[in-house]
Amino acid sequence: MKATLIPLTVLTSQLVYADSLLHLTPLTVRPDPEIEQFLFPPSTFHQRHQEIDSEVLQLMSQNTLGQIAIWYPGIQPERMSAGTGEDYSIRGFATGGRLLLDGLLDNQSHFKRDLSTIEKIEFTRGHNSVMFGAGAPGGSVNFITKQPLYEDQQSLQISAGSNDYRHLVLDSNTLLNSRPNLAGRSILSIHKDEGWKANATEQHTNWLNSLAWRHNRGEVRASWEYSDQQYPYDFDNVFANGAPVYDVSYIHPDSNAQRVYHQFNLQQTHRFSPVLELDGQLRIIRGKRTERQIGFYYLRADDKPMPGFYQLVDESFQQRTLRLALNSNSTLGQFPQQFTLGLSHHSTHTDSKNQRATNTFSLDIYQPDFRVELPSADQLSPRQGSIDWREAATFVQYNLEPTPSLRLTIGGRYSRYQLDSTRNDYPLAITDSQHTSYASGLSWQAFPNLLIYSSYTQSWLPNHGTTAENSSFPPSLGTQKELGLQWTTGAGHGLELAAFDIYQSNLLARDPVSPGYKIPAGSKRVQGVELSLHTRLSPQWRFNIATSWQDPRISHSPDGHENNRFAGVPSQAGSIQLSYHPAQSWNSLLTVACQGKRQGNMANSFQIAGYCRYDAALEWQLMPDTQLNLSIHNLTNRRHVSTVAGADFLRFGDLRYGRLSLTYTF
Repeated sequence: MKATLIPLTVLTSQLVYADSLLHLTPLTVRPDPEIEQFLFPPSTFHQRHQEIDSEVLQLMSQNTLGQIAIWYPGIQPERMSAGTGEDYSIRGFATGGRLLLDGLLDNQSHFKRDLSTIEKIEFTRGHNSVMFGAGAPGGSVNFITKQPLYEDQQSLQISAGSNDYRHLVLDSNTLLNSRPNLAGRSILSIHKDEGWKANATEQHTNWLNSLAWRHNRGEVRASWEYSDQQYPYDFDNVFANGAPVYDVSYIHPDSNAQRVYHQFNLQQTHRFSPVLELDGQLRIIRGKRTERQIGFYYLRADDKPMPGFYQLVDESFQQRTLRLALNSNSTLGQFPQQFTLGLSHHSTHTDSKNQRATNTFSLDIYQPDFRVELPSADQLSPRQGSIDWREAATFVQYNLEPTPSLRLTIGGRYSRYQLDSTRNDYPLAITDSQHTSYASGLSWQAFPNLLIYSSYTQSWLPNHGTTAENSSFPPSLGTQKELGLQWTTGAGHGLELAAFDIYQSNLLARDPVSPGYKIPAGSKRVQGVELSLHTRLSPQWRFNIATSWQDPRISHSPDGHENNRFAGVPSQAGSIQLSYHPAQSWNSLLTVACQGKRQGNMANSFQIAGYCRYDAALEWQLMPDTQLNLSIHNLTNRRHVSTVAGADFLRFGDLRYGRLSLTYTF
């Protein structure tokens, strides 16, 4: 097929690892008279897109994304399940834990992804429900799994650091036949971290095994992952008497949370012809949570002890996700086009047999004493329940290039969903509804080094709960309008600018008259601008600067919060990254990430101070097969608030810590 196309790289701002610095991939128009591949990847829309490569994660000795999320202005870690789950805020909206793995929903039961098994991480600004189904409007986080490399290669990484941090990763790639078309990969990751707070020990074991078969029509990949994650149950800290309460840990030494999961994945790409391809993905997750939660229930008042909270959790979890997409590549007259038709299905089922007691003990705000008598068996109230979530959808996407420098994308998705939950045999929510989402985008390569793009995307989330009259609610709806440009030169300089407007409606709040029910709670809106600049100062020095300005407002609220700012979301954030590469065997990176002041609650009754955090890393290639990494985070040991949750609850960022890693490849 003869075509001149705009590749994915010109539609996305990708942060990749090269010369030891995160930088923008140059914009190019790639003419190719004999294209025998798909012009438009099925997941592509005209939105701001960023990537973190695994080599950057290795350089900083990180095994969780939360530690470096604030390097990317407009993105910050969020609280999920008292520290035993993973969540992020993008452009002011938390994802609610709806993270993606290889484009499908990842584990949806309070889970942290071990980055030892991850090749790269993708951030898409603005969630696109056409491609990914239900989600919060701010954006998406997609983890891309490490796949077999079709070569024999093994590596061993040993890491140690502050707070008795220890981490071991064994990564083995193996060719399974004489022809390089059948390969296997096994990644074993074990780590332990005492944490900087008292009683904060974490222990994780992950084992990912995968097979890949490459044939002349495509590829088939299958994997099984085992995960055993053990955490303390951290009820966060509080804001009291006009300030965050630092230097206090509310983690009870006998609290714990363990999650054991098995995850099975099957992916297939099959090309029927140079212009017709079928992609399929299947994921099955089964797991179990057992927890002993000991802590406080809420902050009653600044001068009163916090009521104690005690709960035993026994929960089983099942998740199934399927996605099929048929991609057709052709021409409309002389114009290249692609049509994608897809089906998806997702279901989760959770059974819980929990027991809870509150107010049987209390904790002092400043000097918590855990030498208290915990509730006896006869003081525990059963909280048995189940949650069922199902979504079945059909989606379409159409791409057209009416000129070599212009590209149009439109898409739609029809979803049918059910949400049922019970507690102690009492129905809490019964929802059976449907929703249609749309998205569109346009990109124009105005000059060889300048791209201008715009997009409109929709998102939705099911609303959980009922009115006092047992009526369900329509889903919350989100829309994003984005306008941006990308400019680059062949000398290693570039700029990216994006302006956006996000609106979310049909939000809910607890009914003040009947707290067990919900009422409509208005809408939210975020308008903002993001700017990033990268430059090569010399062959050895590279420089990145990025910033975001956003105005996160409650646009309508029945409880008096109208026009207030979102809790925990800064209006301004920025980062600077400076890389020095003096020789082939040496790399170094210094990063400064700053967050502006934030509101502490939705009532905007108090503010959380802003902060700047300094991180540094050094990489030394000792020998061709041996690499040494040293990283130090929070160089100035700045005490700071990382996340705001609830009315007064705060999660603090880590104090200064260092890590040393040795990687041997053989």
